[in-house]
Amino acid sequence: MVHLILRWSLEHRWAVLLLTAMLILVGGYCLERINVEAYPDPTPPIVGVIAQNPALSAEEMERLVTVPLETALAGIQNEQYLRTISMPGLSSLTVQFRYGSDYWADRQEVINRFGLVQLPPGVTAPVINADTPGGEMFYRYVLRGPGYNLNDFKAVSDWTLDHQYRQVPGIAENSSFGGTVKQYRVTVSPDALKRFGLTLGQVQNAIANSNANVGGTFVNLGSEALDVRGIGLLGQGQDPMEDLSSNPDLAIQEVRRREQAKVEDIRRVVVTAVGGVGIKVGDLATVSINHAPRLGRVGLNEDDDVLQAIVYKYRGVQSLPVLRDLEAKTDQLNQSGVMPPGMKIEPYYDETHFIRLTTRTVVHNLALGMGLVALVLWVFLGDWRSSLIVAVTVPLALLFAVTMLYARGLSANLLSIGAVDFGIIVDSAVIIVENIYRHLSAGENAELPLTQRILKASGEVQRAVFFSALIIVLAFIPLFAMQGPEGQIFGPMADTYAFAISGGLLLALTLAPVLCSFFLKRLRPHQDNFLVRRMKRNYLWTLEQALNHRGLTLLLIGLALVLTTLIVPRVGAEFMPELEEGNLWMRATFPQQTSLEDAARLV
Repeated sequence: MVHLILRWSLEHRWAVLLLTAMLILVGGYCLERINVEAYPDPTPPIVGVIAQNPALSAEEMERLVTVPLETALAGIQNEQYLRTISMPGLSSLTVQFRYGSDYWADRQEVINRFGLVQLPPGVTAPVINADTPGGEMFYRYVLRGPGYNLNDFKAVSDWTLDHQYRQVPGIAENSSFGGTVKQYRVTVSPDALKRFGLTLGQVQNAIANSNANVGGTFVNLGSEALDVRGIGLLGQGQDPMEDLSSNPDLAIQEVRRREQAKVEDIRRVVVTAVGGVGIKVGDLATVSINHAPRLGRVGLNEDDDVLQAIVYKYRGVQSLPVLRDLEAKTDQLNQSGVMPPGMKIEPYYDETHFIRLTTRTVVHNLALGMGLVALVLWVFLGDWRSSLIVAVTVPLALLFAVTMLYARGLSANLLSIGAVDFGIIVDSAVIIVENIYRHLSAGENAELPLTQRILKASGEVQRAVFFSALIIVLAFIPLFAMQGPEGQIFGPMADTYAFAISGGLLLALTLAPVLCSFFLKRLRPHQDNFLVRRMKRNYLWTLEQALNHRGLTLLLIGLALVLTTLIVPRVGAEFMPELEEGNLWMRATFPQQTSLEDAARLV
């Protein structure tokens, strides 16, 4: 079979060159479109579920929310683990499925099970949490704008940007951290309530009843039917940050004016009447603009209190296209007027750094591999044409591997592509080209046509070349057989190596002999240079000593084996190689009773 490939290649040299050109075109197309990740995802399909009720304690959340949800989610097909955490006001469930199961089918089955649960009043409907391995955070930004406060940033992030970013294909969620949730706070005076004989509930009901729109069916007016509505929402239901002036200073003044108008509306709400005189909220309480109690705080660089948001993408979605769409969306939001005047989105982190690092690593390894192969062959053979013939198989083998990865729907990452040893890939081409060069330079079978001489020279090493490549591929069988996280991590690397070595073998059996027939036509007799002669003498002397002292040689090898066996258990081991991002991670743990203000001050 191998000999037939060699013969066909030399008989159809232009067809081989045409197929090589097609490989370059197809490989370039696949290289442009293949999904590139910073590192492989070792996690199985995981779906996170959360439900909330701020009024319930941890024990009540466990009994009333977590246990019913846990019962409903038990027994899903391919489910492996179900973990739950109950905290005051929050129930969190994590459903882990077996490797190889369909994440979207698993996710849908979890959603279907929600319909089987009856939760107490006041508990929010359970939702899928994007902050799980099912949703990958890979884009972060903060909001900036002179004159705006954390209430404004939080409102824009939650009510404007979340909707806008979800329109980008592949985006799961825009989740904000830090900032403050605006509240119109009514601080009621107990003395005032006692003086007028009122209760806190009456004040609450009065404000709630005065903050609603009502419908009045419709009225026929000539040929038209007009809807009748009663506008009762405080501030007429207008968002203070909509329809603002394009001037940032005027816009901020308008926001504050509208907020203050709402405060005045609340103060004018009538709670009851005493002696024909209306008792208003302003007579019983002070009304101010404030924020909900904070559970966390985010700082960035020199700013100790910012609104940060993290954009999550769906599991399995290609990173680079989504990142490009996100960057375009961010530019559009900053320039289109959707944001309040003067407020800007400032991205400060995304995965493009690691993706570009992966690309640079591959290019660096490719150039280094080609250079070293060409240099070594030139040193030993003294012929630059032979060196270039072997070196050209390096990028072509990589293109072959990328094409196969793309065809199988696999991703390229720093571990799979960056770790490829190009010396192994070109091993087959080195052997064949070296033997062809030796035959042609020595003038062997000079009476035969050039293609027949090349075929004869290649045939001498065809079995060695084929079986050496096969043995290397078989050595990766343990990686192919790995299951679980290790299979997710090292499986792509094994695939890449297998494809690259197979491509290198195919190129060595087809393209290398064809290029030799074009560029190695007239060779002078080859003479070993000083370096090669010196290495040969040293090797022959070493081989002679080893054969003359076989017992000592075996003893030394045995001692080396024993020493290695003793050292291996003492070598450190890690599950994942350290991925140096150039960051310093610091974590401080305080007593549970530490307030947010004190913790922020200490940090």
